[in-house]
Amino acid sequence: MTMRPDNPVPSTHTGYALFDANNVLVDSNPEIFGSRRLDRREMHPMDTIAAVAETLSYLKSFDGRPIEPGNAFADSAAARWMQIDKGPVEAETLDGQWKLFTAHPRPNGGMALVSVDITDMKRAQIAHQENAEVYRCITDSHPLPVWVVDAGSGQILYESLDASNLLGRKWQPNERQFLTDHFVNAGQFDDISSLANNSDIVRDHEIQLKNTSGSTVWCSTNCRRGVYGGRPSLIIGVLDITERKQREDLFGFLIKHHPLPVWMNDASSGELIYQSDAAERLLGWSKKARRQTVRLGDYFVDPGKHREINRELMQKGVVENCEVLLKRPDGQEFWATGNLRVVDFQGRRVVLAGIADVTKQKKRDGEVAAAREMLANAVESLSEGFALFDEDHRLVMCNSLYRELNHPVRDLVEPGVEWAELLRESAKRGVYRNAVGRENEWLDERIQGLIEFHSHFEVPLADGEWHSVSIHPTDLGGFVVTRADISERKKAEAVDRDATTLLQKVLDACPSPIRMTTFEGETLYRNPATRELYADRPQITDHYVDPNYSAILERTLIEKGRIDDFRVQQYDTEAKVFWASISARLIDFQGRQVIVSNATNITDMIAAQEETRKANERLIDAIESLAEGFALYDKNDCLVLANSRYRQMHAVSADVLVPGVNWFEFLRVTAERNQFPVPRDKIDDWLAERAKDRREFRQQEFRHTDGGWFFVSNCPTREGGFVVTRLDITERKRAEEAAREANEMVRKVLDACPVNIQMTRAHDGKLLYRSPATVELLGNVTSAVDYYVDPPERMRYVERLLATGLVDDFETQLKRKDGGTCWCSISSRLIDYHGEKVIVSHTYDLTDRIEMEQELERQRETLHQNEKLSALGGLLAGVAHELNNPLSVVLGLSSLLKETATDAKVVERADKMSRAAERCARIVKTFLAMARKQPTRISNVAINDIISEAVEVVSYSIRSSDIGLSVHLEPGLPPSGRIPISLARC
Repeated sequence: MTMRPDNPVPSTHTGYALFDANNVLVDSNPEIFGSRRLDRREMHPMDTIAAVAETLSYLKSFDGRPIEPGNAFADSAAARWMQIDKGPVEAETLDGQWKLFTAHPRPNGGMALVSVDITDMKRAQIAHQENAEVYRCITDSHPLPVWVVDAGSGQILYESLDASNLLGRKWQPNERQFLTDHFVNAGQFDDISSLANNSDIVRDHEIQLKNTSGSTVWCSTNCRRGVYGGRPSLIIGVLDITERKQREDLFGFLIKHHPLPVWMNDASSGELIYQSDAAERLLGWSKKARRQTVRLGDYFVDPGKHREINRELMQKGVVENCEVLLKRPDGQEFWATGNLRVVDFQGRRVVLAGIADVTKQKKRDGEVAAAREMLANAVESLSEGFALFDEDHRLVMCNSLYRELNHPVRDLVEPGVEWAELLRESAKRGVYRNAVGRENEWLDERIQGLIEFHSHFEVPLADGEWHSVSIHPTDLGGFVVTRADISERKKAEAVDRDATTLLQKVLDACPSPIRMTTFEGETLYRNPATRELYADRPQITDHYVDPNYSAILERTLIEKGRIDDFRVQQYDTEAKVFWASISARLIDFQGRQVIVSNATNITDMIAAQEETRKANERLIDAIESLAEGFALYDKNDCLVLANSRYRQMHAVSADVLVPGVNWFEFLRVTAERNQFPVPRDKIDDWLAERAKDRREFRQQEFRHTDGGWFFVSNCPTREGGFVVTRLDITERKRAEEAAREANEMVRKVLDACPVNIQMTRAHDGKLLYRSPATVELLGNVTSAVDYYVDPPERMRYVERLLATGLVDDFETQLKRKDGGTCWCSISSRLIDYHGEKVIVSHTYDLTDRIEMEQELERQRETLHQNEKLSALGGLLAGVAHELNNPLSVVLGLSSLLKETATDAKVVERADKMSRAAERCARIVKTFLAMARKQPTRISNVAINDIISEAVEVVSYSIRSSDIGLSVHLEPGLPPSGRIPISLARC
């Protein structure tokens, strides 16, 4: 392939710098230095350390280390870059892009440094990690039964709690359990898997499951494909519809045995629910099709008609006598007319429909319409204007071109108009040049009482155009008029007359040297450009450095009649030698053969081609030294060149990898030879996806059947082709897989931990991770700031953490998941995570501890009150003992006075004194009972006595408060089992 030096290799995502055996830079492209092109002065002399330093100027980090100024870091980076045994180096640019750096020894000594853009791959890795966390959160909290099963074996990889309840047993992650064991019909799992292969998601597919008790459950299933733990998986969610299926069985029986083609389908999705046998026969549904999902939209020849009927049905609720073209699964089409109505059935909107086959009737109507349309199309397809007039000279029909050619009177060109009226109005409106100013005479000449039949009558129009008109009679007495626009032909005739003069002027003005000579060397014509290039030499052979080449050119012309790009050395006007490219033709001129030739000075082009050849050799040398596989394809997707590394990566199909092979044909061979893990029945789908890679120039990772992984990048070229680079990333993928397994284990441990643990960004509080226990306590929020009752508390907490790097037992009020608040203790540590300050914290709910402290305080207060009452009881006991002695004296003297007194008033006073003393004695006795420590016992007591004692104790307080108390006791009440002292205290 020839390349011009001023048309360099298009910029790709791969950069390179080539050093010779003396460690001096000999060639590079802008991509290696951040798209900055070095001129020759900057490249020489430049060694690897200087080149690496230039590359570091647009980087943010190199091999996980931030870029540091100074020669020491550049020396270290250069040494690391050229360590071939340690693998590639990843680096981040200042604008956030990612590069992969590698070093490779060159065949002739020296080193090649290569950079590859891996930005999309790195971003995909980050997105994958975030999506994995989101997926686990969704499945852990999903309210419906959900399974993740192996796509091939049906082994359960994940099962939600509701799914375990549905099957009536507990899922054991460490035991091999299979969902297929619970299918009533094991083939239904294969049906779901097959449907998931053909669509992004399978919706509302009905299956039967059996639980451990043996009972059967009908389920509506949604399913899609995915990858779980590196294994192709099916994500299955179900809804229990057992009760609905039992109600549907009776209704389905009635529809199935209906004598007419009727059915019921879902109003939203169009999915078939029930159908009669007559509908199955008419629509060609087989028994196998009954077990599959049938959507009525698939039976419409015109999907737009299905959408139109569906819109009308949804708006009006009913469609009557609609006529559509349907097709059976075998491709046979038929016309049908039908009625449809929307009704509510068991909680969802469905369509009841009935149809009739009207194909034969449509066929008869179509034959008549086709005949009419054929005639109209034949007339309309004529290249001339066509009009048919009847025996009364009235227009019967015409095509659109006839109207267009009569556009000044187009408003009159309608069926029924008279021929004479058209001519008269045309002359009146100045259509015909010969009729202007003599309209009546011209009209008489045209009509002459009868129609004049003629062919190809040329008519000049007033606007400068020309028409050819032909009039032919018909067998029924009418006539046919045809009109053709011959304006272009008339113009061409005028142009031909000026062609010779114009050609002479063009040749004289042509900047390219053109001459006409005889075989004897006589010059018949030469334009000014020829004189400027060759000067005035009498013979044509005088122009050649070697005159023999003139004879060679003449012999070739005699044999072939023409010659192109005949390269030869000639003399210019200054007698300097230059390379000329001559193209010549042998023509007849005035009865003899002459040579018409054109010459072009191609000296600069040949020099450029030589320079391009050298540049191509350097480029091919650089491509061959790459550790990556490299292949260049042209705009027709055919291979131009490929390096040996690319062929090694395709060793299984290397015999096919020859220049000119089509990229897609080569990929098909690789798939058929099992180089890629593609099933044979999926090769076409796989190739269609690779076609999208070609159109969109995507970067992807591919796994070979032997376990190897390769990073493949497609980049466009200016000529419409593309470049393919392949990088072996097998070791990196293995390391990533090991890291993912380790991360998965850590995540599982954290998710299973009952302690509240979370990771948050320090500067804005964004949550990076939180354990299920944290979500259970504080709810599902996006920022840790939302947890705090008083947000400034978090600011103080973060300031303290940033200052010391750790915080223990920071107590604050947080918001619970249920909207309430609680006091919590936070302990945290500050770490660096992906270049950011991240807080790892543990939150402890202090609610139980606070309640316990409050309960201890209440018990302490109760104990204090009991101690005060105990002291008061001791005081009362001492007072009661002191009062007993004087009361005994008062009782004795009052009794003696009452017995010895003779005065009635004295006796009455003595009696009052006695009663008051007895009352005081009873009160003192009560105080003594209250203060006395005695074991609790239950005994039968008279409730009336207890009430009387209590009333007597409080009677003074009641009277002093001016309260009237009336006590009425029921006599003869039975004894009650109570503690007297406790009841009296009450």
